[in-house]
Amino acid sequence: MANTIRSALRTLIRNELKIDPNGKIWTDSTLNTYLNRSYLQLQQDWNLDWQENDANTTYTATAQETSLPTNFGKVSLVRYNWTELLVTTKLQLKREIATFQAWTPSRYYLYSNTLGTDTIPSSWTIDLDYKKIIAWFTDDVDESAYPSNFDTALVKYSAYLAWSAPRGNAQTAAQKLQEYTLEKDTLIWSYIYNDVNNLEFTTIRRTNVNVRSDAVVYF
Repeated sequence: MANTIRSALRTLIRNELKIDPNGKIWTDSTLNTYLNRSYLQLQQDWNLDWQENDANTTYTATAQETSLPTNFGKVSLVRYNWTELLVTTKLQLKREIATFQAWTPSRYYLYSNTLGTDTIPSSWTIDLDYKKIIAWFTDDVDESAYPSNFDTALVKYSAYLAWSAPRGNAQTAAQKLQEYTLEKDTLIWSYIYNDVNNLEFTTIRRTNVNVRSDAVVYF
């Protein structure tokens, strides 16, 4: 089943607001802005750990530093020749290594918008698993990257933003923010669960049955 498109989500937001069906207070453009902010907020509030934020790319490294993907959010795993590279910093490598050589890499670092290694590459293939930042809506027919059970959270946060505006109501805004938080927490526990203590990534159903106990992602 197709995910919900922007125009349908905007209609849901108007239904949630109730008092402005014809857009006299909140125009379509304004609600589109609120929806985009909600889209990014939902990603931020779970640190990009929704499964829809998973991404992978491979590239040939011909220089010590290579530009990261434009939608890059954070690293999940970096490998060279099927071997995981350990994370370090550029400053740490500069303290340790006087002159970088063309040997097999063992460590990587992030610097500005690039990913670098502890050696000088020679057409190496780097495999990068990462969490992407999903771009916001630009057109009414754009589909949400998230399934429809995320719609309520997007609508609640958009309503919070609307009621927080100068022509809104602080008490109603606080209520909508609380409703968003409850909905987000429900999604976290029923849709995806990330245990930061043992770094185990597990999908959980509402029955609390662990259906992916073997799926491990290291950050």
